[in-house]
Amino acid sequence: RAPRPRNDLIVCAMSREQLFPRILVEHDASDVTIVCRARPGHRELSGTEVLFHCHSEILGLRCSVFADAVRFNILIGARAQWSACARRFELSADDDVVFEVLRYIYCGAVYFSLGFRERFLQFLSMIDFLGIEDMAERQLKDSAAAEFGHKKLSQDSPVGQSIFSEPGMQHWLQHLQTEDVLAFLRDDIISGALNNRPGAMGFNILYSFLAKLIDLRAQDFTVEVLGEKLYCQLAAFGHHRTPGHRGCTGRSMLQLPGPLVYVDLSKSQMHPMNLPGVEPISTAAAHFSEASQEGSNNPRITGRDAAAEGSTTRLPRLWHRGQILPEGVCRETLLQDWQQPQDPVVIFGESEQGNLLFETSLRRAHSRNAAERSNLAKALEVLVQSARSIEQLPVDDDAVMPVGSSGSSSPAGTSRRRQQTKLSFPNHHAVLFQLDLLQDFDDQQEPVIMVSRVVRETDAANAGVGVGWTLHDISPGLKVSAPFLGRVPPGGATVQWESLSGISVLLTSPSEHTISLRFEERPFGFAWRQEKEHIVITHINRQGQSSAFSQLYSGMIIKSFQGDSDKEPANRLLQLMEALRSSQAPATLTFGWRPGYSCMPANQVVGTHLEERELMDGGTGVFISEIPPGHPLRYESVSRTHLEERELMDGGTGVFISKIPLLHAHAFCMESVSPGWRLLGLVDDNSQRVYGVCSVAHLPPRFLDHSVTLYLKPPPPLNEYLPLDSFRGILCPWNAREDYVSRSISIEPPWSGLSMEPFDIGGLQGMRFRLRQAALPHDSPVQTCPERGEVWDAFVLGHYPVSSRWADLRIRSAHPVEPIAWELRQLLDTVAHINPTRISVVALRRCLQQESMQEDAADAEQSAWLGGVLLGESVAQVLYRWGLNFLSAEKKPTSRAPVS
Repeated sequence: RAPRPRNDLIVCAMSREQLFPRILVEHDASDVTIVCRARPGHRELSGTEVLFHCHSEILGLRCSVFADAVRFNILIGARAQWSACARRFELSADDDVVFEVLRYIYCGAVYFSLGFRERFLQFLSMIDFLGIEDMAERQLKDSAAAEFGHKKLSQDSPVGQSIFSEPGMQHWLQHLQTEDVLAFLRDDIISGALNNRPGAMGFNILYSFLAKLIDLRAQDFTVEVLGEKLYCQLAAFGHHRTPGHRGCTGRSMLQLPGPLVYVDLSKSQMHPMNLPGVEPISTAAAHFSEASQEGSNNPRITGRDAAAEGSTTRLPRLWHRGQILPEGVCRETLLQDWQQPQDPVVIFGESEQGNLLFETSLRRAHSRNAAERSNLAKALEVLVQSARSIEQLPVDDDAVMPVGSSGSSSPAGTSRRRQQTKLSFPNHHAVLFQLDLLQDFDDQQEPVIMVSRVVRETDAANAGVGVGWTLHDISPGLKVSAPFLGRVPPGGATVQWESLSGISVLLTSPSEHTISLRFEERPFGFAWRQEKEHIVITHINRQGQSSAFSQLYSGMIIKSFQGDSDKEPANRLLQLMEALRSSQAPATLTFGWRPGYSCMPANQVVGTHLEERELMDGGTGVFISEIPPGHPLRYESVSRTHLEERELMDGGTGVFISKIPLLHAHAFCMESVSPGWRLLGLVDDNSQRVYGVCSVAHLPPRFLDHSVTLYLKPPPPLNEYLPLDSFRGILCPWNAREDYVSRSISIEPPWSGLSMEPFDIGGLQGMRFRLRQAALPHDSPVQTCPERGEVWDAFVLGHYPVSSRWADLRIRSAHPVEPIAWELRQLLDTVAHINPTRISVVALRRCLQQESMQEDAADAEQSAWLGGVLLGESVAQVLYRWGLNFLSAEKKPTSRAPVS
């Protein structure tokens, strides 16, 4: 064949992008003809050959096949013949695929048509066959060698770039559907290479493709998506596997995201995740802590992305197989020889606060003296026995005790366990007479009205109501308010009808009415003072002789004094003062009321017995006939309104309110109200208008029907012993699940082969577990728990800080006579510098008698309590650290914590 003119000059004169369109037609600069078949379905070219007229200089820059041919001809001295002759190069591929490969060779870009996804693997096969990826790898090595001075490159030397680094290729791969990725992996071309079958795709191109896919679409390469079989094939890619070998022989070449279970001990939560095999676990620890705060349990990819976001969360201590993990440890290094790549790696995270809480409480359990341990053990035994007795009581959901109907009710809790009690009071004043109320918070941080004191020998006390009971429901229209603990002195609660708020009652005293009482001896039992021309009773001692006279009230005046030796009664001011200051007894005293008026809130008058009487002028009026026991008007003084007499337009006179002082605002004008006082009218506090009252029909309905019904709930059954918030939730969440997560945790020390049985005894929750005497070997498969070992009961006493201020006060002011509260007070003082947000309190009891695990945890007659209670951020953290401490103490018997 005649020699062709050299084309290198033509190629150098035109760029690769300019030469690319010319490959479709024959031209003088072309020295390589690539022959391929027309794509199936083409109407005109189907089954015919398609020619592309290419240039060896450009092909040699991108394809190792052509570059090696040029190098070989140079070595044998045939470079001139190679350049002068045109060659024919046949490819077993479709023309559209070859065209896209040539586009990438010439232009460095790929066009993604609609059918590119179905023909993508053929595209990769051509990339592999022409050695494009191998050529990029060589150029990268040459560039690296030149950077370190080991090799010199000309300015025109190309820099290697993988086909998978092309931006369009990355965008296309990133936006594929998961089903498309799985279809690629299950195709014979790739699956054959994964199973080492001949005729499949080359190793380098397959590795580059899989590595890029994992980098871009890590969420599609988890065990959950791929399945165990395909995941194991990818994990074994590039490794030699001995037939029948089950475990791992080294790191996988592909950084597959592997299953990792992060157990947040501070919150007792599990977070299944997928972490790249060589990614340091400590790098993702910040993300683990954030995930635990968010409460998300969804599997997700974590690692470099989480580290890149930046986190201010303090890294927790990471535990694996009973050892603290150093920094830089990755997931693959933690896989044991007997584990498969898809097996989850379990990591326990413990905060610094939780570690300090446990270590501090454990050291205290070691250091306490025998007397303190004995007292605490006895108190804990009483607690368990009380919980057992409460559990055996039947529950009474509708216990009803109308106050006042029966005074011989048995105390609550002796025969039935009530959920609530209905109390009926004759009026709203009787509530505050029998109960002291305070505002507090329940376990849900919701405000509640709590009983802080119950008056002895009252109907409420006989009904079993005690300190700590909370108000659950009240009569419609009734408003109950109470101060918080420590805000005001006791007795600041109010109970009133909302319909009567803003209404006052105008009363007039029965100045024409007098009573005579005989006193046999001194002292008379009342205090008095002079107010102008009157001797006024200021206080009555209910323990003195005056307690026998129910008609005597403070604010009354003394009208006369007559001793047995006096002929005439003393009725003048100086005579009365001289007689009262003397020791003369027995004597008869006459009491009455000054003419006057009083104005008081309607809620204060409601509860008295009212009756309608006929007046001297033929009209009617409303009078107080009786003040029942417990009513404040019977024992307390009320402020008197400033009244004045004014002339009316018709020439007569009337009484007008000039000023209404606040209740108890002025002590000098205080006086009581007694039977016989008349209701003149109702006063609107806003408009200061007075509405006359001549009949009981003119009064609001609450003046006549003033009974009150309250529904009270008792405190938790063990509140008497445990001033802590009750435990809510699952003791160990992984123990209540039946999935691969719980199975993976069950083989981790100290849970290796551990059998845990939760229990609930009368509201006292806990868990029974058996600790082995020897740790599970790290290189052994899952084993069952051996028969020998110590059986422990973990009782969850509750959580701190408590929602209730009353309970917090009990702990802060506890004394040694309350061993459990005293222990809590001392421990909280010890860990005050740690400033924890939430503390779980756990008491441990070792069962000396090796009873069956199926036996009720409260039936162990022989037991020994740990020397003190243990603190942690969660029950799971306490149990985990105690198990590790127990296993390590087996090697050092002298380090065991004392028990009582």
